[in-house]
Amino acid sequence: DQGTMSYDVYVPSRYSAGGAAVPLVVALHGGGESTAHTAEVTGWNLLAEEFGFIVAYPQDPSTTGVWGWADTVRRGRDDPVGSLVALVTTTVGDDFHIDRGRVLITGQSAGAGSVAAQLHSPLSKGLFSAAMMSSTCSIGTPGAGTSLADAEKTGLEIQKRLGAANLEDLRYVPADKIIQL
Repeated sequence: DQGTMSYDVYVPSRYSAGGAAVPLVVALHGGGESTAHTAEVTGWNLLAEEFGFIVAYPQDPSTTGVWGWADTVRRGRDDPVGSLVALVTTTVGDDFHIDRGRVLITGQSAGAGSVAAQLHSPLSKGLFSAAMMSSTCSIGTPGAGTSLADAEKTGLEIQKRLGAANLEDLRYVPADKIIQL
């Protein structure tokens, strides 16, 4: 269930509306957290001040508090997080001189799960140019749990599909090949 979108924006003091376009960081908070908490614990504002980029902190509009990313992965068609990222990027881009080719989506904990879902979603093509996840970022269904045996089975299936003989070989598989799975 999606509610009304809200977000906070940090604009560094040296930003000039008439100046060069600046990068945008879209920082997704962890489950049950807030935009203010994310700004405080991540240090994005300090980095933005030092390096001159803008940071947008969207507030999860869902009633679950975990961005609805599990539903995005499970259904594969509705994309509330991608829609939110697109809307924030467009809205912030309309208000500020953003370099739309330099948008980083990042998340912590459940926000990292949302970033992982975006990396796997073809609906996200063109929304961002870089992604970063911190803390937990499982893309399994929350509460359902995955047994070690099931996780190992999935890992071996992926290894086989990628043509890797062992774990060491997996470490050298190019990212674009993994994304194409």
